[in-house]
Amino acid sequence: MSTSEIQAILAARARRYREGLADDDVRTDRVEMALFRRAGSAYGVPIARLSSIHRAATLTSLPGLSGAVKGLANVRGRLVAVHDLGSFAKEPHPLGEELWLLVCGGRASGVALLADGVDEVRSIDVSRLAEPPLSLSSIRGCFVGFDPSGVGYVDLDQLLLTPAFFQA
Repeated sequence: MSTSEIQAILAARARRYREGLADDDVRTDRVEMALFRRAGSAYGVPIARLSSIHRAATLTSLPGLSGAVKGLANVRGRLVAVHDLGSFAKEPHPLGEELWLLVCGGRASGVALLADGVDEVRSIDVSRLAEPPLSLSSIRGCFVGFDPSGVGYVDLDQLLLTPAFFQA
């Protein structure tokens, strides 16, 4: 490759970079969310807060757990507490045959959210979400908001600070 070809490639990259910066002048609060289903409802959680998504092989139940904590799972040789957002937000719901685990990372490592299915990753403008409904009462703060189709976008920090969700 000649020097002029390299310079042309670098100039094109710089132009694309500059155009990208110009788009940032119109700021939005876009977040990549993993959308999943549990207990007949749809939820979204920031993909950046997840370390992995796995099929749940075996879930070990323990006696005396709350409805929001379903048990423990072995994920890559590490035990994680499996929490059920569907049972927490609504009412206790039976486990399906095919379950998924959305394993949290960072401060929430050691926790996985239970899902009946994982649908997609979607870029969401958080500033355009509707307020969580009043009917959620005490757990309303666990959601950033809801989109028109009824998907509830989870605030993981608030959810994990909620004793009824986090404590077994």
